[in-house]
Amino acid sequence: MKLTLINIAFAHLTSVFALNKSQCFPPSDQGSEMGLSGNETNTCEQYLDVEHKRRGFRFNREEHSIFYTVQGSGDPVLLLHGWTCDQTDWIFQIPFLLNHGFQVIAIDHRGHGRSLDLLPTNPVNSSALRYDPRALADDAAAILAHLGIGGDHDGNRKAAIVMGHSLGGVVTAELAYRHKRLVRGIVLVDPAYLATGSRNKQIVEGIKASPEIAPEWAAEYFEQVEATTAKRPPWMGAWLSQRIWGMPAHVVVSTVEQLANYLSNWSTGVDYMRERKVVPRLATYAHEIGGADIEQAVGLGEEDRVETIPFGHWLHQVDSERFNAVVEEWFRARGFLPAA
Repeated sequence: MKLTLINIAFAHLTSVFALNKSQCFPPSDQGSEMGLSGNETNTCEQYLDVEHKRRGFRFNREEHSIFYTVQGSGDPVLLLHGWTCDQTDWIFQIPFLLNHGFQVIAIDHRGHGRSLDLLPTNPVNSSALRYDPRALADDAAAILAHLGIGGDHDGNRKAAIVMGHSLGGVVTAELAYRHKRLVRGIVLVDPAYLATGSRNKQIVEGIKASPEIAPEWAAEYFEQVEATTAKRPPWMGAWLSQRIWGMPAHVVVSTVEQLANYLSNWSTGVDYMRERKVVPRLATYAHEIGGADIEQAVGLGEEDRVETIPFGHWLHQVDSERFNAVVEEWFRARGFLPAA
């Protein structure tokens, strides 16, 4: 009798997995730069309406299997993390956004977190893989389009609000610039375009000196930078380091090198961002000088806001209550909060 029940349970789980896979895993050959041929039905969206919702999905694009999660059913907010991190960086924002009635979509960038490279790679042959901000922005755009968000087709939902930290801030700016119909507002958290060219060069040279221990180098770098942050909780360094140590070394090296190379096309972060003032933006920085003053120089419209929250590069974690309050104020002023 016990074995029979186990067999029935196993058969049920197998059938559920088969249903999930057929409905929620996009085909590996997407057929276009955006990852969609334009003819697919929105099966992932349909599955999110059934009881016992599935929240974790994979999206295959180019040579990568990108892991993302979807929670809630309101207006969409997309969360984009920084270099060597993953979507759990937003754990203090996800409940806040869900409580306000948003649908929260969070991505692990290619090579980061639970996303996977589909081809065998190593530090020698990994240069063929793209981890630059444009590639990451196009990944995010393909997922948003797959979920029926933004766009010009009948039945698509309104465009997303996109929140990005560090590298994710640059990806957010690229996403809004390259795929305007998908984005209606952006929240930037200490975006990486604040870094000077000399600082980026120092990071790249340091990490490439011993690429086989790139994760350890990056973890130590962040520990030194953040060690004096006011109010920094003792668990933060351990949480960050444990995740970095588990990353493929070639991803750690290639992502920061390709970011630095891309940003080197502009003299300063001000020049970079001036071209990307395409939607209302809230920018939050840990520092006024070399941070918030960048946004002032870029120019602030009536719908824009810049705020200094002096608690390190992960300010949205260290002082999450203040950060969330600033976001809520800006959302309310812009009319972004879902109707009660």
